[in-house]
Amino acid sequence: VFREFNRMVNRVRSTRQQLVRTSRRTEAIMEEAAVGMVALDQGRRVTLVNPRAEDLFSSQVVVGQYLPRTGSFAEALSTWLDDFLQNSEMEANTEIQAEENRVRVRARQLVDTSGGRGIVVAMDDITDEMQTERVLAWGEMARQVAHEVKNPLTPIKLSVQHIRRARQD
Repeated sequence: VFREFNRMVNRVRSTRQQLVRTSRRTEAIMEEAAVGMVALDQGRRVTLVNPRAEDLFSSQVVVGQYLPRTGSFAEALSTWLDDFLQNSEMEANTEIQAEENRVRVRARQLVDTSGGRGIVVAMDDITDEMQTERVLAWGEMARQVAHEVKNPLTPIKLSVQHIRRARQD
């Protein structure tokens, strides 16, 4: 009995160490992620958050409390999450325009073994992508305008050259 008890204690200790390692690895990944991540429990309280998410909210997001609802992004996200939870969809995405920032949001409902429903929300600031696309679009438009202006100029230039040659002759 004593040996079995010691084996059980060693297994529990080993399992606990693995759990701690896994938790630390998850925290490290969350800290370094370029995308804002928030996990919510079935009561919509924060269970996990990374610094990038706090940057998007422009305020501190506290584990165990509700998401902030102040600010244009927070208000728009809360409204969208309410709609998402009303639907029976397991996954959805949207883009939210908050002041000068544009944020792509993806949410997924998770069902745990006890039947509770949590939510994982990924938020990616795509403002720079949108500005780059605009600059590229303006560049393409300028190229096309230059081409359209050049098209009628080529025959005119050829005609002028022909008239000059004819005059010289």
